[in-house]
Amino acid sequence: MKKKLLILFACLLAMASCGHLLMGNVNTNSFVIHQTKVKYGAIPLIRRVKTMYYNGHDIINSIMAYDNDHTKATVSITSGGFGFPFIGLKFESERGKRLNFDVTIYG
Repeated sequence: MKKKLLILFACLLAMASCGHLLMGNVNTNSFVIHQTKVKYGAIPLIRRVKTMYYNGHDIINSIMAYDNDHTKATVSITSGGFGFPFIGLKFESERGKRLNFDVTIYG
């Protein structure tokens, strides 16, 4: 019993330390507006910063940015977002790690 509880706690801790961005609700009326991969190589002891901009015609309802490497990278919205047809995202890697995100924008 203790072993199962320890494994569950370790899994939850690993998921909590990842830098995923999940905002909004995806339902049956949602459709994919834009889908891309954001990759940026690692440099030892350096934080990598990359920005991504999307400008379309459809209103954004939901955003998903998934960290494929499960690092402590962060994602933040710099402009636009929900209710706008454009969005700016800023990605920051963990020191010495690469960026590897899947970004999906729903309308």
